[in-house]
Amino acid sequence: MSSIKELRKLGMEDMSDIVFSNFYSNEKKKVMKSLFEKKAFTASINEAVNEGLNFDYTDGIGGCPEYDYLNYDDMVEGKATTLFIDLVNFTARSLHASEDIEELKRLADLKKKFINSCILAVSIFNGHVHDISGDGIMCFFYRDKEHENVNNALLAGMFMIIGVKEYLNKELRAENPNHRDIQVRVGVDTGDIIWTKMGNMKHFESCETKAVGFSVDMAAKLSGGLSWELKIGDNIYNMGNEEFIEYAKERYDDYKRTIDGKTLIYKRYFFNWDKYSKKFNSLNELLESKLPLIGFPVVIKEESIPQSVNLLEKPKNKEVIFG
Repeated sequence: MSSIKELRKLGMEDMSDIVFSNFYSNEKKKVMKSLFEKKAFTASINEAVNEGLNFDYTDGIGGCPEYDYLNYDDMVEGKATTLFIDLVNFTARSLHASEDIEELKRLADLKKKFINSCILAVSIFNGHVHDISGDGIMCFFYRDKEHENVNNALLAGMFMIIGVKEYLNKELRAENPNHRDIQVRVGVDTGDIIWTKMGNMKHFESCETKAVGFSVDMAAKLSGGLSWELKIGDNIYNMGNEEFIEYAKERYDDYKRTIDGKTLIYKRYFFNWDKYSKKFNSLNELLESKLPLIGFPVVIKEESIPQSVNLLEKPKNKEVIFG
């Protein structure tokens, strides 16, 4: 899978075709492969294209390759950015399909293809898929400097939102006018974590490498928004330069918890990925960008603090269960 990251050099359309190719019919795949063969790609990109079209996650899912050597009592301090990509309303769709086994099989196939596409997209941005959880996946970005890990996680999340919304659903509607749109939402946070083994210590071979930390748990909660939302934690926001803050300062809500009489508040920001993507001449530029979205911490001026969202207020744009 060494060449997979080369796919990032492709344009948004070509990259989407490869990432979501498992959704398409064999005939469409043949046409796609023929078109790719006619393009003047470099040898390394051609290798990546072939690898992407025949994607096989040979590194496995779960754990963490760099820390799978740990013994049961080992604990290693580290930093990681956690990305959670979640399918929206799949529980409702499963409920409606619960009495129709063929429809349930179709949903299972759809979820399998979506998860596979997520894994490929995350791999392109140098992330590792740590867990398939419910209707989504949890991924870690930890192999680069922290600001680069955050940058890659955000770009992977934006790619999945834009790719599903603007490319995949349109292709599936073209094949089937009755297609119900796939909808996604994304959460990203970063912070200190502990790598350790978890499981039954008497059966160590079955234990898994896990990451423990607030940012890991928060990323999953951040993905609990509405369709197409990308939410980031306070840790990421406070790393941001002024330009980055412009895309997140308009809306936030509070995660507030009290333990032993001590109340802590952690802010969760709605990152305006649509506005951010428009700063580039094209989506291709967005994906090719090597400059981090965030850099050195800055002091946030009081007047830039956004109006808090009322957590009890129902959203005006109601969810549509079937897209």
